[in-house]
Amino acid sequence: MLFVGIARASLAQKNVDEIIEQYSQDKEVEYIRLPRLLIRAGIAQMKTSKAAQMARNINAPRILLLDCCQNRKRKKSREKVEQLMQNGYQVFAKMKSSDEDILMIVEGDAEKISEIAAFMVGKRGCKFMQIKGNFNTQDIHVVVDDVRNMQVKA
Repeated sequence: MLFVGIARASLAQKNVDEIIEQYSQDKEVEYIRLPRLLIRAGIAQMKTSKAAQMARNINAPRILLLDCCQNRKRKKSREKVEQLMQNGYQVFAKMKSSDEDILMIVEGDAEKISEIAAFMVGKRGCKFMQIKGNFNTQDIHVVVDDVRNMQVKA
């Protein structure tokens, strides 16, 4: 039994990069990397806001679209994300509604966050997103609260 636990721990991904690298090679998964130039173009169109200030600190986000995957693969990917909490990642937010489930984890400390990962499952599919940068924790709380408020209104 101990051997099984050790084997599972050694197979677990240690960070979000490893999960993205693994699934980006899968033919059922669509992998998207947004170039920094595209982000800057988007920022230029934004009004001055907390979200615009945060966007300036984003380094090329990466997205996995697992919409075409079987439920088993989606469940396995969610388990891998949850295992990251044993490797220094912390739960930042969990949001659940009747048709959507979002888990946000972060790497950083109480004041600064260097990486955000969000796993989203819902009627519109399954997505996993990674954003690296240098973020103020309070700014992220404001954006998360805005998203929660949008869900309540919808």
